[in-house]
Amino acid sequence: MFKEILNKIFNYLVKLNKYQKMFIVSISDTLILFFSWTLFFPLPLLIMTSFENSLSYYYFQSYSLGYLIANAIYLLSMYLSRGLKEIFRDFSLENVSPILLSSGLFVFSLFFSNLGDIKENSQVYILFIQSFASGSIAFSLIIFSRLFFRFFIVNRKEKVSKKIFIYGTGNAAAELFSSLTFDRRISVVAFISEDKDDIDRQIFGKTILSLDEAKKVWSTNSSIQLYLASRSLTEDRTRELVDLCVDIGVKVKKISTYSDMLRESEINLTDLSISDLISRKDLDDDDFNMDYLKDKNIMITGAGGSIGSELARIISKVEIKSLVLVDISEASLFSISEEIKEISEGCNLFPLIANIKNHEKINKIIEEFKPDIIYHAAAYKHVPILEDKNNYKEALENNFFATCNLADTAIKNNVEKFIFVSTDKAVRPTNIMGSSKRMAELYIESRSSESMNTTLSSVRFGNVMNSSGSVIPIFRRQIKNGGPITVTHPEIIRYFMTIGEAAYLVIISSIISSSSQVFMLKMGDPVRILDIAKKMIRLSGNEIKDENNREGIEIIFTGLRPGEKLYEELLVNENDAKTDHPKIFIDTSSKKISLDKFEEIKASIRNDLSSDNLAGLQSTLRKHADYVTDNVSVLDLDS
Repeated sequence: MFKEILNKIFNYLVKLNKYQKMFIVSISDTLILFFSWTLFFPLPLLIMTSFENSLSYYYFQSYSLGYLIANAIYLLSMYLSRGLKEIFRDFSLENVSPILLSSGLFVFSLFFSNLGDIKENSQVYILFIQSFASGSIAFSLIIFSRLFFRFFIVNRKEKVSKKIFIYGTGNAAAELFSSLTFDRRISVVAFISEDKDDIDRQIFGKTILSLDEAKKVWSTNSSIQLYLASRSLTEDRTRELVDLCVDIGVKVKKISTYSDMLRESEINLTDLSISDLISRKDLDDDDFNMDYLKDKNIMITGAGGSIGSELARIISKVEIKSLVLVDISEASLFSISEEIKEISEGCNLFPLIANIKNHEKINKIIEEFKPDIIYHAAAYKHVPILEDKNNYKEALENNFFATCNLADTAIKNNVEKFIFVSTDKAVRPTNIMGSSKRMAELYIESRSSESMNTTLSSVRFGNVMNSSGSVIPIFRRQIKNGGPITVTHPEIIRYFMTIGEAAYLVIISSIISSSSQVFMLKMGDPVRILDIAKKMIRLSGNEIKDENNREGIEIIFTGLRPGEKLYEELLVNENDAKTDHPKIFIDTSSKKISLDKFEEIKASIRNDLSSDNLAGLQSTLRKHADYVTDNVSVLDLDS
């Protein structure tokens, strides 16, 4: 009965997050310090006076203040030396040093904080003995508590429910192994290494296997999971291992990134990201000289979004004069602002809550902060939402009219460069969102012909990995719930690039832009969404449910959503021109619309929106934005 209670307590403690664990350890150590101090300060006085006073009398003496000071110094020392975390990790002789240091500080703090109350020299020796004895007993009991916890964790009996291979034999693999030993439900079968000198050796009592030997084990037991714990693994090699595990149905996890480990002060396991599933390499930020941005006032709209926030992170590391972040979401703006303050302490930051549809406020911001460069990333982008008859107007108000106003105000205030973040959905759009972006591109091209001091450009690219609305978190949630996974069409394909790569190339495009241009980012090879879904199911340790396999997770095809294409394009015409950067091209197609004509178009669209004339709106978009309806939308059905 007692052992069962202890089991429940320890299971609960192990599952706590790191801050809760630190709090529990702090309370435990404080109780031990209090007990030890009681033995050598209040208790002797209590015995000498034959308990003639109340208990509170003995605890509310001048020496009590000394205890509080000493206890606070102990906890501070333990926190700074990371000693508060050791009870929940692999406790060894190396972990004794922060406890020894903190206990020593406790002794000296206790001694010197009470030294002022000593009236006779003979009592100094007694005070030192009391302080030293208190610290020594506390040190011994704290070490005992750590060893007790470690002994109980290691020796409790629990059924093993998960067997794993750890890929790697370095420090990261060793630390992962140490952290896994606390969970008795997990059994590390062996380590895997591709270094021939490591094969057949042992670490932590576990054999090191070659990958070929591991494959043989998997051929008879594919339930053994693979934990990738090597910092030297390249992206290409990671994907090769992932593909191998997909083929044999092995579940895969990987260790957290090195930066995450430094931030969390411990190693953690994470799920695979889309970048582990798709062949797409990020860029090295040092490839291109960004000195052009130095001493510039930069403004970013949509700064709390996926692209806007990454633009802010990259730009804040350059020695710019000021960074103005504009977003309608207070929470998103606060999050990126706090992050920028941490990574770029000297950045002159101005986070501003504003709706880009509020033309008056946006104009005032530009006039007041006088940006040299504006990155316009604010947009409504989710096609199914914007195809709804209740929302389609917002796509045009936000993506088209607000962009027109921003461009006009940038020209009026002699902004050096204005960069509009567009989308591949603007090419022969089949939805209102894409049409609104295409109309914005055309307006920028038209407006730039009249601009003498401002360079206006658009940057067009496809889907970014792990952005809001990305398929990966949706599929992950569906798998966690036991399925089914929903895919719109078996042949639907998309281009993908990392958020960091997209933002970096947008910045490079702004630097190399010298006239009105539509830049296109090289997206690599298209990826079938169905293939991603299948990979994620297999990597989760599940089978794909079909006619031949009645167990597993089913994939359901729901049909193309309103305004959705089977594939996306980047070129309006099959012509492009190279730039100084190998991943940035220029769309050489041109559709000249005079400013006078554009004013007529804007007035026509405004009238159609105010009068709910959807047919008239679609006619205008077909004529000027190449709006097509290969896939009939909800809007067409409603009209």
